[in-house]
Amino acid sequence: VSMNGTYSFTTNSSFDTYGLLYEDPMDPSFPSGNLIAFNDDSGGSFQFKITTTLVTSTTYVLIVTSHGDH
Repeated sequence: VSMNGTYSFTTNSSFDTYGLLYEDPMDPSFPSGNLIAFNDDSGGSFQFKITTTLVTSTTYVLIVTSHGDH
């Protein structure tokens, strides 16, 4: 990010979404490591919404996936 601050991430999709925000690196063999936040439906209409404080000089990874039977 270019400035320290509070950031929000959400989707606008026709299917149920799930979001995970990591501080880089994200290690698939240890998925809870470096996990900052995750969410399923806070964005309404089965959309995820993550709101968190991010800082400069840090790399983040946002993973967006479907949730449920999609």
